[in-house]
Amino acid sequence: MTKVPEGIWQGKFLAICSTDSPEEIRTPPPFDETVVTDLDVIKRRAVEALDKSGQSQRNPWASTTGQTRAEDPLLVEREDVDPPGFYYIVPFYRGAAEAPILATVDAYEAGGLTNTIASPEGTTHFGNALYREAVIQRFGGQEVEVGGTLVRLEEKDLHDTLVWRPCAESLSLFRPFYRFDVGGPGSENRVYVRIDGELFTELTFGMGM
Repeated sequence: MTKVPEGIWQGKFLAICSTDSPEEIRTPPPFDETVVTDLDVIKRRAVEALDKSGQSQRNPWASTTGQTRAEDPLLVEREDVDPPGFYYIVPFYRGAAEAPILATVDAYEAGGLTNTIASPEGTTHFGNALYREAVIQRFGGQEVEVGGTLVRLEEKDLHDTLVWRPCAESLSLFRPFYRFDVGGPGSENRVYVRIDGELFTELTFGMGM
């Protein structure tokens, strides 16, 4: 572990790994399967996996899981792999505004539970998450400057799914973005709205991000 002395990560601790054979590092191939579109199947996978692992029975989870319900999963596209990969975020809500548990599930037939986070006594950031309709209402028709040009965000340009790639604006799979492809699919003018509602006209990624 090393503490970063300056720059965007100043004051943060990073775990840095090294390998003797960099040439052996490969991006894992995507599943050669069709994305599951039945949201009930994905929800059931998340619930059953938490139960099977015993995680839902251990404190501090135990007092929380019994009070929550799995809501409709959100499909997320990985921008950092080619061809793109997909996963679902399954939020577990308690009441109307608290989401103390989040789970990620592979979007494919052979996939399963991959990650979980929890805030048993409170809520994760999904307690204030923006859903698609809210993004359209808040940002649709808004003008923003991209690369020195003023562009308008249109509902028709909102990408079909959420997207994510590791970047300075989001290091967590649980913090994806809505993406406006200004001018239509394939446009280089992209505007991102993180799940918490913060807007970015570009993402910072790559070495030294």
